[in-house]
Amino acid sequence: MRFFSFVPFLVLAPFAFASPAVQGSQAEAAAPLDLTNRAVDLSGLLGTLTQDLGAITSLLKPATFTNIESVITHLALLLDDKTTNQTKSLLNTASTLLAGPLLPSLTSLITPDFITKISGLINNANNLLTPTFVKQTTGLINDVAPLISAVAQLIGGLLSAILGG
Repeated sequence: MRFFSFVPFLVLAPFAFASPAVQGSQAEAAAPLDLTNRAVDLSGLLGTLTQDLGAITSLLKPATFTNIESVITHLALLLDDKTTNQTKSLLNTASTLLAGPLLPSLTSLITPDFITKISGLINNANNLLTPTFVKQTTGLINDVAPLISAVAQLIGGLLSAILGG
């Protein structure tokens, strides 16, 4: 444990004793630092920092923390032992089905011609089953239902009269 407290010193020691090589002329090295440009850059940095903090503070609302808590709670419920075991079982079952006879039978069934026919069927159903058509058909069935009931009673009465029931 004591060794780890000395690790930063061992890593940083070569940098402390290194002497940087002088690049450029001696006049540049002796020139005073120009702090005016750095002050302008610093003010720009502070301006963007305040904007960024403004965006972050909009996230720091009680509703955000409530939502985060809800997500974590539901994620914990989703990833509990029972759900994990059920998911593993489901995946094993699907793997067994796909590795068994199911996949070859599906690949022989799903052909380009089959896909074309199913697509046409779905397109036709989409065109036919408009909300207006469904409403009219429901109304028609509701209107005809008593008539069908009366016809069924009539047929039942005729059959019992013919068969002597």
